[in-house]
Amino acid sequence: MRLYPPIEIVLFIIINLSKNIMQNIALGFQYPEKTNKKEFFIYFLDKFDELDSVRVCKQQMLNFLDIKIGHRILDVGCGVGHEVQRIQQLVGDDSLVVGVDKSEAMIKEAKKRADKLNLQVKYYIGDINSLNMNDNSFDACRAERILLYVSNPKKAVSEMIRVLAPSGKLAIFEFDLDGISINSTYPTLTRKIVSFISDSFPNGSIGCKLPEIFEELKMSNIAVIPHSIMITYEVFMLACYGVLEQALKEEVLSESELYEWVKQLEQVHKNGQFFAEHPGFIVTGTKS
Repeated sequence: MRLYPPIEIVLFIIINLSKNIMQNIALGFQYPEKTNKKEFFIYFLDKFDELDSVRVCKQQMLNFLDIKIGHRILDVGCGVGHEVQRIQQLVGDDSLVVGVDKSEAMIKEAKKRADKLNLQVKYYIGDINSLNMNDNSFDACRAERILLYVSNPKKAVSEMIRVLAPSGKLAIFEFDLDGISINSTYPTLTRKIVSFISDSFPNGSIGCKLPEIFEELKMSNIAVIPHSIMITYEVFMLACYGVLEQALKEEVLSESELYEWVKQLEQVHKNGQFFAEHPGFIVTGTKS
């Protein structure tokens, strides 16, 4: 006899996002062509962009890139174009600001938003492992939260370096999902869940490996800035729902374990004590 209601119903009620069918972001952003729920991923990116700690991260990256009017700037894995639009508004039409993403739906949405704001930016569908761009094309390049989805992050970084002009600057932010912290009354179960979340991505701990990649690819003036993203309850559940559902299917978690874990997070949230932190690193360097 079932002691708990179906976990899908529990999570759905807890999250209370009836307009958004929850998806597995580890798979959805890795294989955007295989999902027909594009609206969920667009919604997720918009909510993530609203986080204060994400805005601080973006500003730190921008500070390093030291973008000037007339510069050529590339955003790899641009999503719906949040940063492309901000940078264009900063430097104006005398600069070239380009966004690349492998998702046709994201590029379509980014173009629609840019047109609405009358911004002169360029967007292309492209593969991070093989950018369809000439060598030495850009003065600055940025990417965030993209390498955890790729199987060969070193190749992806080498592509970004290839399209940079000599003395061009590169700034990348990536998570180390092995270090996720969650205020939970089930610490042992939480550690198991965190490990499964990290392992669900091709490179969930890429953040701590990024400085080594920069060194191997002969970047100069390498700097590392630890930066944690403080996740709200809604964004956390948006990010984790599909992955937790997969853990249930693979019998990594029992239905009762997942039910109790999600239930106590909801109670912590109701008490105003929810806390989740995703550690990461901003790694910067200059092309020699």
